[in-house]
Amino acid sequence: MRILADVDRAAAPLREAEEGFPLRVGARPFAFMAAVSVLIAAAYYSWGMVVASPDWFQVDMRIYLDATRTMLEGGDLYSAEPPFNYPPFAAFVFAPLVPLGSIAASVPWYLAKLTCLQLVVWWYLQHRGLSVRRRAAVTAAAALLLPVFMEPLSHGFSTGQVNLLLLFLVLVDLVRPQNSRWRGVLTGIAAGIKIVPALFIVYLVVSRQFRAAGMACASLGATIVAGFLVLPGTAWTYWTSVLWATDRVHEHPASPLNQSIMGVVARFAHSEDVRLAWFALAACFTLAALVVAAGHHRRGASLEALTLVGLAVPMATPHAWTHHWAWLLPAVLLLFTWGRGSAWRMGIAVFLILLTVARTYLAASLASGGDVWTHVGSLDMSAFEQLLAAPLVIFAVAFTAISALKLREPTGPARAAAGSAGHEEGSWTAR
Repeated sequence: MRILADVDRAAAPLREAEEGFPLRVGARPFAFMAAVSVLIAAAYYSWGMVVASPDWFQVDMRIYLDATRTMLEGGDLYSAEPPFNYPPFAAFVFAPLVPLGSIAASVPWYLAKLTCLQLVVWWYLQHRGLSVRRRAAVTAAAALLLPVFMEPLSHGFSTGQVNLLLLFLVLVDLVRPQNSRWRGVLTGIAAGIKIVPALFIVYLVVSRQFRAAGMACASLGATIVAGFLVLPGTAWTYWTSVLWATDRVHEHPASPLNQSIMGVVARFAHSEDVRLAWFALAACFTLAALVVAAGHHRRGASLEALTLVGLAVPMATPHAWTHHWAWLLPAVLLLFTWGRGSAWRMGIAVFLILLTVARTYLAASLASGGDVWTHVGSLDMSAFEQLLAAPLVIFAVAFTAISALKLREPTGPARAAAGSAGHEEGSWTAR
């Protein structure tokens, strides 16, 4: 409880222009985090391979490597089953792991993601003013608990997904000072691995960060050119066909596993023919998120801005499984800070955070007599079951609304004139 109290009292602002991301992690704390990662990974893999079914353990990692192996052997990257749906550049990234085999390769993959998780938490707590010892304790607890209880991280770690690594690339890239020479490059590379981070490039344009947007477009373009130079036919297939074939991800958007606007609309309409309604609602939500994110950027609150965009990505995509919601990690950190000093705000924050761990979509599927892995029963849900089936969508809408309300609060001289102590106590920002 003392640790939580320290987090609650921490008030040091996170100023993008002054701090940026490289992390200041000493040798001892980094060694501590590395040891924690190794121990957790050993326990996790022992459980996954002995207790759980090896058939599903690290299943997405196996898909990446099987498709890449097919490509290296001269086969068609996009004819593999289960299907590979990322750009050709992603296969180039996975290629060095192929000789290790799926199980051996998934170990460094897991450790890399766990390290990224800890570095994000460490960075946030560092800028909130916690001591090194308490930072280490909270970071170790996060590494132990979040991959087990927070659904997007749990699903992402168990399947070997890539989303947490993409989050780290974008975060390291875009919280750096705006005059950083290479700012935007890593964001373009992230979009070259999995196209959906390209929304961050749109955010850079909307928030008038044109230099970073140009660098991101250049690096994304370089990944596309690399694909055409190495595998011209495969690259053509991806950009003209595979990218637009949403049924390659899943045939039925109404599945309760689909935590996106399309999934909600399909279940609400009791029909899977909802593309027009989905597109209109997704466009409106994305536009709103980008506008609010640009407002936070103008205030110097870069983490809030990036988190809003990160949550808009799975909201707007046709199919968003829970592991696509990696940006819930910084969102939860921000909600905890927002709730600080107010009982009713903390109550809202705790409720929203519980949505990330409760797995209510499973309860909704069982209640409707359906199968969570398919669309069976998903088109017959009651109104209450539909709410249970959309916990992450509810979280994203609420987080965006809270973010928009925060823009109405005074800042700078206006905040000081209104009484800086009172307003700072309610601040949630990572500026």
